[in-house]
Amino acid sequence: EQDPGVDVWVPHKWYGVPMYDSAFDISSSASQQFLREFCQNLRETDCDEEGCKPVGKLILQTTDAVSCFIEDFDAWNGGARYEGAEFLEKLHAFRQSKVSSVGIDRVAWEQSIGFVEGELRYVQVRAKMSLLAWQGDKIKEPVLDRLQNFLDGERARAPRSMASILQMVPIDWILWRQV
Repeated sequence: EQDPGVDVWVPHKWYGVPMYDSAFDISSSASQQFLREFCQNLRETDCDEEGCKPVGKLILQTTDAVSCFIEDFDAWNGGARYEGAEFLEKLHAFRQSKVSSVGIDRVAWEQSIGFVEGELRYVQVRAKMSLLAWQGDKIKEPVLDRLQNFLDGERARAPRSMASILQMVPIDWILWRQV
């Protein structure tokens, strides 16, 4: 059901009230490992659609194409692994003190690691797709389908605590002709 405060003609002005997945929990080793594998799988996903050419992958194959905080977090920790409250404490300290090492954002991790009122409510993996911006429907729709298939596959193998995978996209995905 649509939030009554959202104007359908300018939804980017106010998104409404966030609804968080109450099962979301990245503090377990299984959830953290899933995220590491998700980032690697994202980098390696083939895409033979016209919109992915000449790269042949869903994501650009450059060192700055995927911003996956868990990788920087692991390096920051010297490879040490934590779980539960200890993981969340370390993650909060990392978020406050570290800037992304990846050129896609090179900003503090506060946008990608979402502590809301003291609780970790979301995390974000950012990526540069091989699809050029502002392509027509005929080019981008098969790429979007490929992305959705990738996300569906990842969601199916995710621990329940990580199964609410969403995609957030720039405005040009939204500006599709309605059929």
